[in-house]
Amino acid sequence: MGSPRITVPGVGQVSNNNISLGSDGIKGIKTGTLDTAGSCLLFSATVDVGLPQPITIIGVILGGDSRETVNRAAQKMIQSIKSGFHVVQLVGAGTAVGRYSTPWKNGARVVTASGASALTWSDAAVTPTMTIRPLTITAGTEASKGSTVGSLVFTVNGAATTVPLVLDETISGPDGWWRLTHPEVLLNAGQN
Repeated sequence: MGSPRITVPGVGQVSNNNISLGSDGIKGIKTGTLDTAGSCLLFSATVDVGLPQPITIIGVILGGDSRETVNRAAQKMIQSIKSGFHVVQLVGAGTAVGRYSTPWKNGARVVTASGASALTWSDAAVTPTMTIRPLTITAGTEASKGSTVGSLVFTVNGAATTVPLVLDETISGPDGWWRLTHPEVLLNAGQN
């Protein structure tokens, strides 16, 4: 497949009749012309759409007026499929998705640690799932800026892209004065 000509023992060199061969990644498969069906083409093409590996498209064009018509129709089909692929920005770096707040008026935003994008085809659905873990901050402890507190997972066509969620500020535990003036909050929360 994909050879413009081949040498057949006892026959010699035979040329491929597929005029689409080599255009738009077409590697061939089968041409044919019938009185009742017109010019037809069953083809495969290898196309780079931005994925780590090129994709293979298999298509068929039936009922063409000529080989040239079928060739143009195959090229249009390939370009249509290729143009259907596009990069979707899933989230930007530093995007706020939540906030932690404490009774002692300390807090921080939960932000994305990085940006993420995905190559999709047509209007593929993107499903986000966010997980944030609870924080326990007591006197003398803190949750540091940049600490990972969860994740944001985007699923596109069955493939998952995970973005860590981090704190944009440090959250410190309550100071001595606040603990002294709010004993009921500390007792209800089980803190000391």
